[in-house]
Amino acid sequence: MKKLACIFIMMVISIFAKSQRIIEKNIRCQDSSINNDIKIIVEKNDSKMDYMIKGHLSTGVFKAILYDPEGKKEEGFQLTADPKMDGPRGAKGQMSGPVKLPLQGIWRLHLETQHATGELSYQIYFNKP
Repeated sequence: MKKLACIFIMMVISIFAKSQRIIEKNIRCQDSSINNDIKIIVEKNDSKMDYMIKGHLSTGVFKAILYDPEGKKEEGFQLTADPKMDGPRGAKGQMSGPVKLPLQGIWRLHLETQHATGELSYQIYFNKP
């Protein structure tokens, strides 16, 4: 019985692992200015894409914009941290959401910073039917 239960659990884990794909990265900035596009490939059988982009800055500017394969803006946000205005805690912000039945093709996550000090991260999850 224990052997059967173990096999069943392994099958469930295997099915779940095949049904989800994850792209993620954490970035630490120290007075950094970057201008970078991350290519996100949405495959034919990706039924849903969830995303979360976060920023926590003590100084500088952070901008994130998500574009679909046709170049249309899905969502975006900008975070500005000024020590004189925001104090020692700095500024935090995020954008997140689901995209049900995302267009197949190459999506683009545009990340841009100007003299930014802090932490940035993005996570993108794909679900398959």
